[in-house]
Amino acid sequence: MDLLNIDIGAPGGVNETLERNLEALEAGSPEVAARVRQALPRLDAELVDTPEGVPGLRLEGKTLASCRRPLSEAEKLADAAGVRDNAVVCLIGFGAGHHAGAIARRMGDRGVLLCFEPDVSLLRAVLERIDHSAWLRACRVRLLSDAQDRAASVRTLTGLEGLIGLGVKVLDHPASKSRLGGAAGAFAERFGEVIAATRTQVLTTLVHAETTLRNELMNADRYAASPGLDELAGRARGRTGIVVSAGPGLARNGHLLRDPRVREHALIIAAQTALKPLLKMGVRPHLVTSLDHHEISRRFYEGLTPEDVRGVTLVCEPKVNPAVPGAFPGEVRYVGSELLDIVLGEQLARPRATLPAGATVAHLSYQLARFMGCDPVVLVGQDLAFTDGLYYGPGAAIHEVWAGELGAFRSLELLEWERSARSKRTLRVTRDQRGDPVFTDEQMASYLASFEELFSHDRKLGRRVIDASEGGAAKQHAEVMTLRHALALAVRQGEDAQDADLESASASAGTTASGRTPAAVGERLDTIAQQAQSIASGSREAASLLSRMAAVHRDHARVNELIAQVYAVRDRVTALTPGYRVVDFLNQTGAMRRIKADRAIELDAGADDLERQRLQIERDRQNVEWTAEAADRVGELMHAAARVARDEAERQTRGETDAPEGAGAANAGEIDVIIIVDPETGGLWSPRTLEGVLVRTVERVLRSSVRACVLVCEQPERVRSMLGAVARDGRVVV
Repeated sequence: MDLLNIDIGAPGGVNETLERNLEALEAGSPEVAARVRQALPRLDAELVDTPEGVPGLRLEGKTLASCRRPLSEAEKLADAAGVRDNAVVCLIGFGAGHHAGAIARRMGDRGVLLCFEPDVSLLRAVLERIDHSAWLRACRVRLLSDAQDRAASVRTLTGLEGLIGLGVKVLDHPASKSRLGGAAGAFAERFGEVIAATRTQVLTTLVHAETTLRNELMNADRYAASPGLDELAGRARGRTGIVVSAGPGLARNGHLLRDPRVREHALIIAAQTALKPLLKMGVRPHLVTSLDHHEISRRFYEGLTPEDVRGVTLVCEPKVNPAVPGAFPGEVRYVGSELLDIVLGEQLARPRATLPAGATVAHLSYQLARFMGCDPVVLVGQDLAFTDGLYYGPGAAIHEVWAGELGAFRSLELLEWERSARSKRTLRVTRDQRGDPVFTDEQMASYLASFEELFSHDRKLGRRVIDASEGGAAKQHAEVMTLRHALALAVRQGEDAQDADLESASASAGTTASGRTPAAVGERLDTIAQQAQSIASGSREAASLLSRMAAVHRDHARVNELIAQVYAVRDRVTALTPGYRVVDFLNQTGAMRRIKADRAIELDAGADDLERQRLQIERDRQNVEWTAEAADRVGELMHAAARVARDEAERQTRGETDAPEGAGAANAGEIDVIIIVDPETGGLWSPRTLEGVLVRTVERVLRSSVRACVLVCEQPERVRSMLGAVARDGRVVV
């Protein structure tokens, strides 16, 4: 075999192959592309001619890509990727890149290929000599090079969250396993945490879509009349922002915030869970944040008087349960909502600033501090771990909720332990600020991953993040400092800053603008409800046409006639704005099913043109039926919210709206089913197998009139394998 020397490039030092590869790579992985461009190639990377016309690869005497049949070897590994059942494939080890190309070409634009390769000098050597630009450009490919950087993984998956719900496969490149050593395991662990966090966010979004819409509509009249955040933009520029959460660390050092110089010279923003503990300590924050869907959050404000919260403003997202702003006895501001602005229209929706979406009130607090110009931002009580075995700090409002359970054999310590023990299946060990092991769980790990992406972004902009929780999980991209030291810096910085009236953040923006009356809001909501009824009717008309189309799908002339009729209905329905956009928001689960069906059709190599057409017709029929169901629900929610706006009904803070007489019978049996699956262990922790049993159970569920059967599990690939053909049913989500 001929040894291929590393090409130093064309005259003038320009390597055209490298440039083509890096140009294609920069579209999805600009950070890695920049690192490769700055790296020197490994001189011990030996590219070897092969009979298949592409080079094999040796490194330090070990073969990373076959020196005889590298393409055949790559196709075998691509078979193991299972791109039909997995929309996200993560390779550990790039090698010569042939296996990555084989997977990417099979996947096309119906998924995303991630690849971890920490040796950027090897990447440089390969990309200088092998032209991978065609598949790098044509497919969604992302490269990662830092095993420890969770934030990089979060950034990489931003915008691709929906694909994660369609299956994830982590695949080792066997020839790279020994070369990567511990880095492979470290990356797999970090990547698994990010995937779990993203899955949680996607599932939460889907599950809460209707609750989000209901809450926003129930808050619509308040939103139209209340001030936004615009006048707060940059208000605290040059000041330190102190973001307070209710973790165990708050009890350790929260009393230091009582110094009146802190409130005078720094901006204090509290998560709603920390409000009462702070007030008991004699600390009055400038702002408190809320975004929780559930009405139990009203407990965080029970017993408070206007005097207690004098100078404190509640900042909430419109999706917050309407019981929360109703329970807060002070000023309220709403973050801008694109959805609610669409619903209200230009006449009723005042221009207002938005903030990036966050998973928790702590994320909202952090984003609010940055919006107001704070730098640095200091975190207090943000443990994100079971510090000292606790989830909440002493004095947390949840302890009042638990008060009725206390007794001789039921202490707060026991209830805290039970809160931790309930997470035993999702518990994991992480490192605290001192490097010692500490328990966290999947939920808190997902919050940590989101925070670290924010911190990483802000550090690149030259901003500082200080973790003064004095305990809890270590946070990448954040400085560790005692709260006493951080507050001393904050006071000194505030004394040197230009005057900024932090107190005016709680000032009211005045009376309701002309025209934004509750009656006008109610009329607008009734109009959209009527649009929703028309959308439901049109969608069912389209479903009927598609059913007729399926029956004659071999008759091209007849099919074309029916397609023209379907298009006419589609144009009529989609023109009903803003109703159609609201229905589309509510139908997020249907959209996920549509993506899943599209992938199955596109990746079904065995289907001929007629079979593909039949599958597409069935996909569209199911899609418009889901649209009709969503439109029915939107109509009910709009009518209910219109009555609230006109003060004809109480605000709904939980459960279903009152359906019209007879609606219950029409919707009977149309439900979503969730099955918790453990393939190995039974309810009594005894070993058992679900082979055959799981398939029969799901088949029996599907014979009922269910909209979706969601299987929640820790081993989705194994569960899909157990389900076999049943997993391809459009109603099944693993």
